[in-house]
Amino acid sequence: MKPQQEVFILEGAEKETETPRRKRKNKAKEVAQKLRNSGKEYVSVKTGNLAAAKKIHGRCNADKCRGMGKQCGEIPDEERKKIFDQDHGLGNLTR
Repeated sequence: MKPQQEVFILEGAEKETETPRRKRKNKAKEVAQKLRNSGKEYVSVKTGNLAAAKKIHGRCNADKCRGMGKQCGEIPDEERKKIFDQDHGLGNLTR
């Protein structure tokens, strides 16, 4: 029979524990997900590749949209920028 090790904990002393590898990976994954959802630049956990930040794309072909009953060509650039910033400022996918 092996003798058990005695563990002494001093009052006020902090426990020295190492963060398990799984928790570190999950934390990195959560950070990447929050950055991705908010439209910011992030590093992929799986591949390690740097993903660029989201940006406003150019305007669509207003003639094509007008034929489908949409009026996206009439939204000013300032309003598009404001909508884009609000949308990505939420930081989650359930807008």
